[in-house]
Amino acid sequence: MKNIIYSLAALLLVSFSSNNVETFGGLWTGAFRTDMSREKVYVRFDEQNKLQLYSGVVEENNRSVGTYEVLGDTALVFNYSRADGKTVTMRGAINKRKTYVDGTWETSDKTSGSFYLKKDEIQELFITP
Repeated sequence: MKNIIYSLAALLLVSFSSNNVETFGGLWTGAFRTDMSREKVYVRFDEQNKLQLYSGVVEENNRSVGTYEVLGDTALVFNYSRADGKTVTMRGAINKRKTYVDGTWETSDKTSGSFYLKKDEIQELFITP
């Protein structure tokens, strides 16, 4: 009887644990680097596997669009096209809570470097007139 009670208590504790993992979509900030420079980056991942990436400042002329894919629960791959026509591929490892990614990037002309992104706690609100 004690074993049954302990088993039920353990099951309740596991099912109500605070290990709440959020979805991957949302706003992320970070940077990408080469040997010579570092640039700030802002990325918005949506639920349809599309992304908007802003390098430097969040302005329309700095915006690139692309797609992303989460592989399993530990890897992220995303691609986007820059204004100069080059395609960028970024591959990174996702932490357990899906709040941090770091990895490497490479352009279509073989320029490469590293990057990191962290999920922001910003909540998007839309107002209809």
